[in-house]
Amino acid sequence: MSKSAIIFATLLIIFNVTSFNVLGSPNEKNYAYVVINKYGDREYRVEISSKEAENRKHFKVVYDNTGRIVSASDFVNRKCTRRQTYYYYNDYSEFYSKYITYGNDGQVLEITKVDRSPYGRRKSIKWLLKDGELTKYGKYENYTNHFELTKYNARGELLEVIEEYFGANGVRNRNKLFVSKSVYFDSSIDSETGQFTQTDKFNNGQPAGRAVKTYDLKGNLIREDLYSPAKGMVKYGQIEYEDGLRIRESSNKNEWALKYDRNRFLKSASYYRDGKFVCRFEYERYPNGDIKATFSYDKSGQLLAEYPNRQVKYVKKDGRAKDGKETIFHSSFPK
Repeated sequence: MSKSAIIFATLLIIFNVTSFNVLGSPNEKNYAYVVINKYGDREYRVEISSKEAENRKHFKVVYDNTGRIVSASDFVNRKCTRRQTYYYYNDYSEFYSKYITYGNDGQVLEITKVDRSPYGRRKSIKWLLKDGELTKYGKYENYTNHFELTKYNARGELLEVIEEYFGANGVRNRNKLFVSKSVYFDSSIDSETGQFTQTDKFNNGQPAGRAVKTYDLKGNLIREDLYSPAKGMVKYGQIEYEDGLRIRESSNKNEWALKYDRNRFLKSASYYRDGKFVCRFEYERYPNGDIKATFSYDKSGQLLAEYPNRQVKYVKKDGRAKDGKETIFHSSFPK
């Protein structure tokens, strides 16, 4: 380890211990919702009892006696899925935070590190595997009413650009996701729950569609209605849950039965159209859960096609992905 790395590691230890030992014993609270504030931090809303929290998605936050957040954890049905730890320059100014994402067996899947300016604003972010291998990174630009995050893969290739906008209360109320030079999504966000309520798609600056979302009391998305600028409502989607996971999705004449691996990542989706089996999608992932490829199989288990570098759920009648991207055929698609 380099000298600078040793010094930095020592500083982290010093500041982390300070937040517990010098500033007093921590206390815990459970919350139903999380929102994003202007500095890129998470804020927690609607305090709930631990008993309520056992059977729903919730957030457990540890504070020191000055009110600073020492750590925050995401739970789904009593299992921790992600934990964030905060480190500080002094009693008030945060300079670094680290997220750890866990699988269903408690193993570390991914580590996310965020560096900040002396004023707490995010500067950069890195996503790593548990052995330290870099998978993605991002750079922040901070403005008066929003910040921008530009994300790259480990090779430095652009992945996407995200803009987060904030209301007068400093809480996120809008998100813009740019996936290419011509296509972006503009979403409205409930500032009390952090939930995306409406998303508009634009192609070359022109409206290309709208999604309106409905949630249950546990914060699960249970319905999504899609609209076309020319035709009005063109599609509706309904979702069923079990153990906090989606087990069935339906959209007009399409339906999917979903299964998951031990880390709660989507493992397979049996696809039906007009009540008839079309194919079974299986998803190959990297250790951190990022998608590597999608494969489609017929009823007998014969490989039909593969779709590299993305998660596919819709295909045309000939087996080609509806997103128009690469499809590699291995067998003729059943008619």
